[in-house]
Amino acid sequence: MRWYHKMDRDIQVARDIKIVRAYEKREEVSVLFSECVLLDTLPFLQSAIHMYKKYGFYETERYNDSPMDTSIYMKLDL
Repeated sequence: MRWYHKMDRDIQVARDIKIVRAYEKREEVSVLFSECVLLDTLPFLQSAIHMYKKYGFYETERYNDSPMDTSIYMKLDL
């Protein structure tokens, strides 16, 4: 398991904010992603998970072969 440092978490949160800002421009997101947006995150990133849920993401089944056993998979229907 890889241990994340504070800078790694900050980079993750910055990336997450970009996703949410793109979501706010829903028309642009619809063109780019067609039916849904899928993402995975890690349990210790609680502020990111809270933000995703606030914007309508919900937990879904695993959609990739990530080596991280603790990944949380989320989906947003467009």
